[in-house]
Amino acid sequence: MGHSVEEVYRKAALLHEKAIMLHRVRYNKVDDQYDEQECRIILEDLQALALELAYDRNVDFKKPR
Repeated sequence: MGHSVEEVYRKAALLHEKAIMLHRVRYNKVDDQYDEQECRIILEDLQALALELAYDRNVDFKKPR
């Protein structure tokens, strides 16, 4: 069973949200103090999600939302 275009859109939106989260964790700290481990975890999550989107060949364009 394929994914709808809506599901692909939701994954892309999540990718954007996580990128914003990474930016905030890295740059919204006082005195340039940030949690490098947290940044790495968010980045790995971003990369995994991006790969999932890149290799998803199971999109059903006829499937409704």
